[in-house]
Amino acid sequence: MELLAKAFLLDRKTVDIEEHLKRFRRSYRRRLRRLAGLATPCAELLVSFPAAAFAIATEYGTRDQRAQAIKSVRAGEPLKNVATALQLPLWLRKLPPEALTNEFPAHIPSDPEFGTKLLGMVPQSRDDIGRWLTAVLEGERTCDAEFALWLARHPEQLPEPQYVDAVVLLGAYAWFSEHHDTDAGMLIPHRWHGQMTVRGAVKRLEEWWKLLRQELFLGKGGVQDPWLAGGRAAGYRLVPLLTFADLEAEAEAMDNCVTDYAWKMAHNECRLFSMRRGATHVATLEVQAHPCHDGIPQIVQLLGPDNEDAPDRVWAAAFTWLGKQAKYGIPDPENTGPAPALATWQRIWLPYWRAKGQHQLLPRFPNGETIDAISQRIDRLRRAAK
Repeated sequence: MELLAKAFLLDRKTVDIEEHLKRFRRSYRRRLRRLAGLATPCAELLVSFPAAAFAIATEYGTRDQRAQAIKSVRAGEPLKNVATALQLPLWLRKLPPEALTNEFPAHIPSDPEFGTKLLGMVPQSRDDIGRWLTAVLEGERTCDAEFALWLARHPEQLPEPQYVDAVVLLGAYAWFSEHHDTDAGMLIPHRWHGQMTVRGAVKRLEEWWKLLRQELFLGKGGVQDPWLAGGRAAGYRLVPLLTFADLEAEAEAMDNCVTDYAWKMAHNECRLFSMRRGATHVATLEVQAHPCHDGIPQIVQLLGPDNEDAPDRVWAAAFTWLGKQAKYGIPDPENTGPAPALATWQRIWLPYWRAKGQHQLLPRFPNGETIDAISQRIDRLRRAAK
């Protein structure tokens, strides 16, 4: 406010600009206020071309580009010149300040026809518009204009702002639907099309992700080494879970998230066993290498249905089974080579990276957190699309 007071001597225009600033996201107002204090035309830019003012304030483009844009503004040149200096498409001029909740990506579609169609779909609710624009621009970057406009038609079914990056997963699904000659594309059972509902697309994405996990983490044959032999103890039967199909069956029987452990199994971080009495699934057991004793196993989890703690008698049976093991097949972590799953992951995503670049949700070198993040984002997409 002090800068504006010095620039405009608290005239009526100062009050108008200050009121207009309230339409921008709070975290950007100080930088925008600083821009407005440079000269009267710069303040007026917040009203006439909010996106350009926002781009300058958030240091979009290069320093020379921003300097040229400010020079054009001060000289009173047409707004087209300002957009050209910043390399911004002119259709952004019609976006209201409420849409500018995240800094612009490096690439913004410049096609005027795309901009015209998009502007005709701007949500009426100011609460939705920022999330909407972020998702649409991300959708165009991670797939194409058709997919972005499809997203634009469904603002009420987009995930909350902190999870809007989940759009890349839908975008990858749509992209691979068109490139069905790729390894990942051939795994898609139902391809994306523009007449799908968001709910339907998320359901198909889930189906594809399940098949991808099977291919990426365990392959068709699963892990070959269970580390420990299955067997019986105190009336319970312990069955090694080696394939993705095994994990799916256990997850359904126990109502748990055991399928998320496929990555850890593929990287020799753990092995899983199903404890059963007859045909009844009683508990799921996880074994890892002991952190202080190479080659020695330890039970790190033993949970019943719905991840409830297993009764003492089940724990006693598990320790009895462990004590009966004739030998341990746990590999030495220092001698464990790179998991084949990494090579498979990179082979699967390479065509997409070449076409669209990498994304933080789909990194070149993933880990267990990567898989958890993807599963979490798909869950958020499902909740939003209900």
